[in-house]
Amino acid sequence: MKKIFLSLTAFFSTTIASAQTDSIKPNEEHEHVHPLFEIGFSTAAVYLVAEKETTVGFHTHFTTNISHRLPFITGIAYEYIIDEHQHHSLGLVFGWNPFHEFVFSVSPGLTTNLGNFVFAAHAEISYAFEIGKIHLGPSLEYAYSLNDSHISFGLHIGVSVNKRRG
Repeated sequence: MKKIFLSLTAFFSTTIASAQTDSIKPNEEHEHVHPLFEIGFSTAAVYLVAEKETTVGFHTHFTTNISHRLPFITGIAYEYIIDEHQHHSLGLVFGWNPFHEFVFSVSPGLTTNLGNFVFAAHAEISYAFEIGKIHLGPSLEYAYSLNDSHISFGLHIGVSVNKRRG
């Protein structure tokens, strides 16, 4: 698992450095236009830290930008992990989209394992490749709660709503 995590970190670092080099020029205005809304889905391999096992998880979210030009998002997210504990999580999403299609987000909320609700926090990074109003790409997430923590690596699919070009 450690090798996978290091490989993913290297991938995201290279992708971020490449995107920054390609998209940021001195004294150039911010030209990237953000969608006002996104409906997103992902499926992921989920490593449950306490159980030391891997399973499958699903995530969906609805997010909105304050405007087409500001790189901040907010919204709501739901996650379901298939395991014997029936892991469900619901949270608010706060994100930052510093450059084209890279998103760092945090999601404080509640998680339940068949009845007991506890505080949970998720942190996720994703990079997506645009295909019209749809974008897809890798995502990496770490989640913590009092009952468990997990690491997820998966595929994010998003549908942009009300996106205009600059």
